[in-house]
Amino acid sequence: MVRWRIFLRHLQVQPEMADNIITSAGCLHNMLCANNDFEPANNDLNSCEGGLTNLAGLRQNYTQYASNVRDKYRDYFVLDVGSVPWQLERVRRGRQNI
Repeated sequence: MVRWRIFLRHLQVQPEMADNIITSAGCLHNMLCANNDFEPANNDLNSCEGGLTNLAGLRQNYTQYASNVRDKYRDYFVLDVGSVPWQLERVRRGRQNI
């Protein structure tokens, strides 16, 4: 599971941080499954027939792509489907500490 390689080894963090990591991974997993954007169809992670892939042209419109990804995350975590009850309180508390 390349996608979640953080879970292939012991987490060297406090239990509270481990809870946050696992909860975040669960949220991201659910969002990616709902959008079906994470892994294109016919993508075989264990196959390497051609070896290297020509990477020319992959950086075109990267800024627009990054903006679209940020918008998807924003929309997901703000809507009921991706939000958690405590998130707004944490954001507000963080802004008070600035």
